[in-house]
Amino acid sequence: MDTEAANPSFSDGAHEPAVFFHMRLRPYRSLGPKGFRILMAAVLVANAIAGTIFVLRGAWPVFGFCGLDVLALFIAFRVSYHRAQFGETIELDRDALTVRVDL
Repeated sequence: MDTEAANPSFSDGAHEPAVFFHMRLRPYRSLGPKGFRILMAAVLVANAIAGTIFVLRGAWPVFGFCGLDVLALFIAFRVSYHRAQFGETIELDRDALTVRVDL
């Protein structure tokens, strides 16, 4: 059996691997879409309850700030999920270590 035919990572007849290590790294996001919806619903309900209490006590401007909290949290999570698409590719071969940022 021919070693080069069985393993395509051998570059030339010297039987040395062309690439020793190749890895794509991306940030880990532990909160999935379902968890995100549950979290946002819980925060929305909690802020609505707190805002309603403030409105009933006469401090109606606080209700708007409770809505801003929910909006800020939503935007922060959307930015975080968007940045999860970015990553790095690390490749080690016989001659060099290459780190490439993937945008």
